[in-house]
Amino acid sequence: MDYISPFAISTKIIGDNVNGIVCVDEVVVYSGFQRDLDCFLSYLAAKGRKETTIHTYREAMKSVYRTMRAIGLDIDVRLLTEDDIVQIKESMTVCESSKKLYLTVLGRFLEVLGCENKVKSADILWNRTDVRRLFITPDEFRVLMATCDARERLALALGAYMGLRRSEIIGLRFSDMHGNIFTIHGKGHGAGGKVAHIKAPKPVLNFLKAYLRVRPKVVCDHVLLTLDGRRMTSEGLGRLIKRAGRRCSVELTPHSLRRLFACTLNDVGTDLDTIRRLMRHESVTTTVTCYLNANPVKSNNAVEALCMALA
Repeated sequence: MDYISPFAISTKIIGDNVNGIVCVDEVVVYSGFQRDLDCFLSYLAAKGRKETTIHTYREAMKSVYRTMRAIGLDIDVRLLTEDDIVQIKESMTVCESSKKLYLTVLGRFLEVLGCENKVKSADILWNRTDVRRLFITPDEFRVLMATCDARERLALALGAYMGLRRSEIIGLRFSDMHGNIFTIHGKGHGAGGKVAHIKAPKPVLNFLKAYLRVRPKVVCDHVLLTLDGRRMTSEGLGRLIKRAGRRCSVELTPHSLRRLFACTLNDVGTDLDTIRRLMRHESVTTTVTCYLNANPVKSNNAVEALCMALA
């Protein structure tokens, strides 16, 4: 449905439906959105949802649409892209839990309208207290690299060969490269974070050269770009790596590559303090607890070795 032109209406009117439009918190919601919202709420009622739930969903969608209007996305929600979803999330002036609720409702709203749930595919990053750590093995990494394109190989290599975090991979710029020394702006206080100068291994430099041959021909200091020449986002990198994993039936996230970096260093006999320094951790406790001891593959192998020794 098309959205109608703006109406001149008093910003003091508050209600669910006034002459085919809604005015809440001085923002006019157009009739096209209202018709879709009514359809969504009717669907919820038909499914037996409680009145309080319906009210929550209605207010959530109004908040989403107010945000869309505020950032210039005055379009049919069916036309939202994954990057638009990320922009909406980042522009909401509410707490993290409310953002998650509102976008979950938006995803359900799209499904009821018969559209793809772009909220799911946007792979939004949420601050979580329950951490699920995904590890991959060197064999799985080799399979991944064999099936990837040049852009995916570079992203995977930056994580596995250099231990870069997601934000460090997408933040890498040509101006940060001085021969084979990369300046990495990591986690920490201040605008630049904790700066480290890391020597890039030869495989990374080779993957970089291969990617530059197919990189979109645009003027941008950031190395990794989307296929249409825009700067890669955190969510975009997550989707890229997860897609690469799905092709090989390997479940991973960008941080799985950093875990592979730490575990492989440990497997080849690197001492813990050196691993800590290469991981750029303040304490070796972080390295051991969150990366080495948390590896379920090592735990399973240890138990199997114990069983064989006691048999």
